[in-house]
Amino acid sequence: MKKGWEIKKLGEVCDFQGGSQPPKSNFIFEEKKGYVRFLQIRDFGADKNITYIPESKKNRYCNEDDILLGRYGASVGKVLVNKAGAYNVAVMKTIPNELLLNKKYLFSYLTSVDFQGRLSKVASRSAQDGFSKDDIYDFPILLPPLPEQQRIVAILDEAFAAIAKAKANAQQN
Repeated sequence: MKKGWEIKKLGEVCDFQGGSQPPKSNFIFEEKKGYVRFLQIRDFGADKNITYIPESKKNRYCNEDDILLGRYGASVGKVLVNKAGAYNVAVMKTIPNELLLNKKYLFSYLTSVDFQGRLSKVASRSAQDGFSKDDIYDFPILLPPLPEQQRIVAILDEAFAAIAKAKANAQQN
């Protein structure tokens, strides 16, 4: 292994926080002062059924740059990004130690075959697929120094941009 690279347990470099579930009687469907967008898994695919709930200390909040994971059923392991609000119990927020773990590097790890494969084995142990933060605490993560993580992310970003361009060109032709 390269100098400065380590294999850590995921839970040593990243914490996780489950969501909350307010009563449906609190749901409204138009923006209103004192209310916040309530994020459910469906909201990461489309903005058709936007729901708002009262702001509360009981809510679990996320920002657009946070990385969330689907916890149950068909959405187990789905990596969810680019939304801000309060998230529900079917979602888990990642809280990386950013002194050790770059968020974009974490995103690459969470979408990797290695992580997803391990997660599917853990999640399929129950009647309805699901997992907790304890289930993924010991997952191994290869952790290069932060500058190397940033370099890897830049290479991946470039590769994915080239793939997207090639797909667009193929569809055009």
